[in-house]
Amino acid sequence: MSIKAEITNHGSHVGTLEESDERDYHFTYDATNKGFPAPESVSVTLPSSALPYQADRLFGFFDGLIPEGWLLNITSHQWKIDKNDRMRLLLAVCGDCIGSVAVQSEVREPVEAVINDGAPLPPTQKLPPSTYCLCCLGKLTHDEAHYHKACAKSLFGSPHAPIINATAHDIDRLGLEVVNQRLAVTGVQRKLSLSLDRNSGDLGGRLTIVGLWGEYILKPAPAELPSMAANEHLIMNIASAMGIPVPPFGLIALQDGTFAYLVRRFDRVRQEHAAVAKVSVEDFGQIFDRNQGAQKYGSSYNQIGRWIKEHSSQPGLDVTRFFEHVLFSFLVGNSDLHLKNLSIFTQAGIRLTPCYDLVSVEALEPGDDEELALPLGGKKNKLGGSDFESFATYLGITPKAYKNLSKRYKNLPNIAAALAAHAWIPDTEKDRLERLIAQRASRLG
Repeated sequence: MSIKAEITNHGSHVGTLEESDERDYHFTYDATNKGFPAPESVSVTLPSSALPYQADRLFGFFDGLIPEGWLLNITSHQWKIDKNDRMRLLLAVCGDCIGSVAVQSEVREPVEAVINDGAPLPPTQKLPPSTYCLCCLGKLTHDEAHYHKACAKSLFGSPHAPIINATAHDIDRLGLEVVNQRLAVTGVQRKLSLSLDRNSGDLGGRLTIVGLWGEYILKPAPAELPSMAANEHLIMNIASAMGIPVPPFGLIALQDGTFAYLVRRFDRVRQEHAAVAKVSVEDFGQIFDRNQGAQKYGSSYNQIGRWIKEHSSQPGLDVTRFFEHVLFSFLVGNSDLHLKNLSIFTQAGIRLTPCYDLVSVEALEPGDDEELALPLGGKKNKLGGSDFESFATYLGITPKAYKNLSKRYKNLPNIAAALAAHAWIPDTEKDRLERLIAQRASRLG
């Protein structure tokens, strides 16, 4: 029996996705009446067309909306769906996805629920006074608690941090609630999409699980890697200090006193009168149709760079930003910069999104055999200055621009050490990170 899904973009119906009895797939945009514009394209790989698209497997764009890892396991178990049955997974959990596209299903609509509302909680573990900001790691003034007022305003829209009534142990239960509400956030790690309820009566508001308009992603540290949230927080701060575009982010204390990493979603924009708009984005896993498991490592930075040069609306700026993203990842030991950790905006032109999911894997969990997730000029290891210089040339970056950029990165070890001194990671992890950055920076020449 064939299966159909109605597809919306920015809340408007744009087409129909169908899986036939023979397990081939068709995507058809809505027919347009004379004088009316064609539906907006859902993906750069599926431009708006009067003709239907056909494939022998689920289209890469739609397949890439399905969560991986932790949330996929919950979805498969809760809905009794085989992990290879991609169409039914899409229908089950993608009522609200990363980006502006949604998959309509007969499953009930999501209902807003305050995290842990009514559930018994352990006594709140009050954080001890902090000297340094949980956003920027800068020193706090005597009248600031945990966040600079300006940093809190940037992240939360208020000088006061919101309440989040959950502990690290609640996350699996909340993941089940997310699945039941058909909310999908891509990625392997445990993460939840949250919205800030500014009318809860709490000073600073209250973070809630809610469909459609979730403005934040919350990532608690896994029990086996308790410093992971603080590691990502530190690396994002180092990136920001180097001038790399990143979304607003910070650490937030859970009910049990442990930290979770919180980042504002760049595919959701709060507008006037508290309305939130969806923004069209897609990652390179979707673009190259390599979304599942090891597939997201099945490309190269050269291939991605070539695509950016050919398709970006601002190729000069974007290839430089992309080059810097790869160079920075090498220097800080972020060996997981795969296809799904690189994304583009696709409305009002094509351009790179801010950087996200920056973690020093090597400092957190030493022993990775590879320095980069994808090949750079055919290499993943033993990279040096000549490799990055060749890559810059391949991308069309001028020798003068490369020289200036390399000169700026010579100061990275000092910047990283200054920020790491105030980060919430173990001293051994700080030492590993500082030695790693110094050693790899020396290889650039």
